[in-house]
Amino acid sequence: MKNNFKYLGFDLKLAVQACRILFIETHPQVECLKMIFEPTRQALKKFALESPSIMLCMRSPVYSCKGLDGTLSDVHVVLSGKKVFYLATIMSQQYAMSELKYYQAELEIMLRALQDLKDELSRTCMESSEQSEEKVAQAIRYNLEIQESSARHKLEMLKHRGKNAITFDRVGCRVPVDSDNLDIPALTQGVKRYLQAFVPQLGKTDVSWMPPKLQQSLRKFIREKAEHVSVPQTFEERRNIAIEDFS
Repeated sequence: MKNNFKYLGFDLKLAVQACRILFIETHPQVECLKMIFEPTRQALKKFALESPSIMLCMRSPVYSCKGLDGTLSDVHVVLSGKKVFYLATIMSQQYAMSELKYYQAELEIMLRALQDLKDELSRTCMESSEQSEEKVAQAIRYNLEIQESSARHKLEMLKHRGKNAITFDRVGCRVPVDSDNLDIPALTQGVKRYLQAFVPQLGKTDVSWMPPKLQQSLRKFIREKAEHVSVPQTFEERRNIAIEDFS
């Protein structure tokens, strides 16, 4: 039997897909871009052709992440045909700054670890007289240098990233706002900031929010369906994807 992704008159198929890929499974950033972020953006552009006066949104309860200050809320939009799309995760100002510092620290740790590996490899080569081992070492050193170059580039990008920068990664589209309190005005600012950046035709469209009980029912359906269709992954599979994306 095929999965039915319609509930209470809404088409939740793409919302379920986003929940599965972003919040349950682990997928490479490029896959998230192809399967979630780009389809949402294209659907918004088509929606803009209808010249809507109002765009209906759905928000999650405010939540936090262990080890980071501040709060977040996941926002979905209802577009043509009552199709529901994941739009973005709105970040409080405090969370955006805390996350930025965390990623900078992680990249700096990675750079130190890569340098340690290169130093150890050099010492091993000096102690070995085997030509075959030298060739293997050269290949490993080349790979380490590529990873180091990538990490340095990302670190520089982070250092020069503005506080209002919208980012896309394997855990969502992140939109910072100017407030530490993610109330309705702050969440609306986040939605508007996204639209002005990527679909300016909708920049002046009013944003309205679903009633809390309806939001709760739809979120529950989305999560349960996503868990039902998700594919189990081992810790090693998740770790390897995360390492590849981070480097």
